[in-house]
Amino acid sequence: RGAASRNALWGRGLSGSVLASRGGSFLASAEALMEMTFEKSAEELQFQLREDDAMGRMWAASQLRARGAEAALRKAAREDRFWAVRRAAVEALDADAPLMRQAATDEKPEVRAAAVRRLGSPQDAAFLAERFRKEDSYVVQAEALKAIGRCGGQGQAALLREAARMRSPRDLLKRAAEQALRGLAGGQGAGLPR
Repeated sequence: RGAASRNALWGRGLSGSVLASRGGSFLASAEALMEMTFEKSAEELQFQLREDDAMGRMWAASQLRARGAEAALRKAAREDRFWAVRRAAVEALDADAPLMRQAATDEKPEVRAAAVRRLGSPQDAAFLAERFRKEDSYVVQAEALKAIGRCGGQGQAALLREAARMRSPRDLLKRAAEQALRGLAGGQGAGLPR
């Protein structure tokens, strides 16, 4: 595959490398006798993104980063039937605020978290605050708080201070809010709740 993968061959071609091992089975031994690596073109990766099984589609999405396949990645981010492929496509895309905002409302929290992680411009602050308030996943809420910190400005500082006092497993929200507040304060920690 494009970036010289070293995965074993499964099914319909999940890997651009083929490993042969002793014992006649790909998984019988960890000793590789031979490795063959071949490159895949952007067109081949786009075909794989559409047609392969879930693992192959995820891998293809990760390999299409910066290969001129933005349209294929956008389509996969919006429409793929498996959440992990949608997440891989979101992670491979250049920051595309409208698409990331759409993906931030995906049914799966893993996709929402990946999308929120890609936001962080000043224009995203109000959207991120809204997502934080509507979100039912602590992980996505924490990512929204961190992204608010990347937005800069003090417009959401009150929300961050409030979130720093919220209870969550392992103090996830508190830690994310404090990190965001430090970012807003230029790393000085100003505005952190006592």
